[in-house]
Amino acid sequence: MAALDRVPGGGVSAPYFLTPYVSSGVLNLPAQLTPGFPYRLQASTNLVNCINLSTNTPGATPFTFTDPLGPAYPERFYRLVTP
Repeated sequence: MAALDRVPGGGVSAPYFLTPYVSSGVLNLPAQLTPGFPYRLQASTNLVNCINLSTNTPGATPFTFTDPLGPAYPERFYRLVTP
């Protein structure tokens, strides 16, 4: 929680997704987050079992995560977690 004081603009805000889009058959998930902190992108088809798709430490925000298999799922849920 101490890291929340480093959110851009000086306010306290949790990371959040911006509008997702598909480009060249890949789902792109742009997110507004705090640069310099590691984030894991997780996906689930049932909101119970999550799998890790990627781990990144973005240097700038917004940052775009990708899910190449995303368009193949009729319904998939995403979340960002910090290690």
